[in-house]
Amino acid sequence: CNQPVTLRCSAAPSRPPRLQLRLRSHRLPPTPWQDGPLSLELTAHEEDDGDEFVCERGGPLALRVQSPEVPSRCHRIPAALPEPPQLQAPVRLEAGTAANASCRVVGAFPAEDAHFALVLDGRSLDVAVTEAGDTLTASTRLSPRTAGLQELNCTVAVGAAARTARAQLHVYRFPAPVLELSPVPAGGEVTVTCRAAAAEPPAVRLQLRDADGGVLAEGPQPQLELRLVAQREDDGRWFGCRASLAVGDGTVTKDTEARLAVLYMPEMEASSCPSNRTWLQGTREALSCGATGNPTPTVTCARDGATVSTHRPELVTRSRAGTYLCNATNSLGTTGVASPASPCCPAESRLALLVSLGVLGVVTVLGLAAAGIYYLKTTACKKGEYNVRDAEGTSEGARLHQGDVGGRGEVFGIQLTPT
Repeated sequence: CNQPVTLRCSAAPSRPPRLQLRLRSHRLPPTPWQDGPLSLELTAHEEDDGDEFVCERGGPLALRVQSPEVPSRCHRIPAALPEPPQLQAPVRLEAGTAANASCRVVGAFPAEDAHFALVLDGRSLDVAVTEAGDTLTASTRLSPRTAGLQELNCTVAVGAAARTARAQLHVYRFPAPVLELSPVPAGGEVTVTCRAAAAEPPAVRLQLRDADGGVLAEGPQPQLELRLVAQREDDGRWFGCRASLAVGDGTVTKDTEARLAVLYMPEMEASSCPSNRTWLQGTREALSCGATGNPTPTVTCARDGATVSTHRPELVTRSRAGTYLCNATNSLGTTGVASPASPCCPAESRLALLVSLGVLGVVTVLGLAAAGIYYLKTTACKKGEYNVRDAEGTSEGARLHQGDVGGRGEVFGIQLTPT
């Protein structure tokens, strides 16, 4: 194709000399009538393949007689698949699940004549073909129903040319493992069981693991067991059961996890249910009281036989004073605690109380200071008198007394030396 083609139309010599000829086809307009042999040169394309040209003749009376057809055919380039198809599909697939697969071919000619056939384990698959440049891609969905090694084929054909790509698909059946944990009372023995369900192929390996990833037990057997004595602190302890299945050249794993439930009676700590509490009058307070236990306990409080809410805040008045009895109950028993409540002075009197206490403190301090000064003064005088008397008749006494002045014998000064 894309080559020049020459078409010729002529009449036998015995025909009338004024015979006119022309060429026509269903794709091209007729050529003008002209005398004698007629030649037409055109370039043939792929879309001209199979076109037929007719040579017509006409006389003076415009009689047109169709001559035998003069076919001219443009033969296409032979169909070709220069490259093999490329098959993209998972290596492993679980039965009952679905995955995408595709088959791609580059350079198929003519592209519009390319046909794809994808077959899994003898079953034809629906495909959707897209074109991008010189690349054709057929997409499909794999959903095998049975386990085992299966073959996926992709065949691309253009005319008489055909090429096939093949891939192996390992289809397996592998339910998640089972982890069994039963609730146990504190101090009781519990068995942790890790069990594998039926798988195809059956080569399953188990691991019993803790929260840190440590392996507590493992082996190829279909069931692992771990026995332990459950303590109060084991409540909520995490255990994991991992199953591994060898499929083809790889391994598939699945995990199951659970937490241990250790049962114990309700416990009421002072931090969650105070044994004594003081409320400020005029505020709103709730009789909050909580407890721990497994199963989770229910807490109820009452005063004088009447149930009291432990969640709804209420106005604090002197009428709320008294002892509240709170009980925490679960399936293992009941724990109780008495919680006295004492409403304090009204909120507006607190400032006055504080001021009164402050004034009282100041008066007390001043009184103590005055008493201290008085004590020091009286003590100093007593000490001075003692020293004077003690000094009489001594040389120090002579220094403390002055002699007569002018024979009048007057004492005009005393020097005190505090000790």
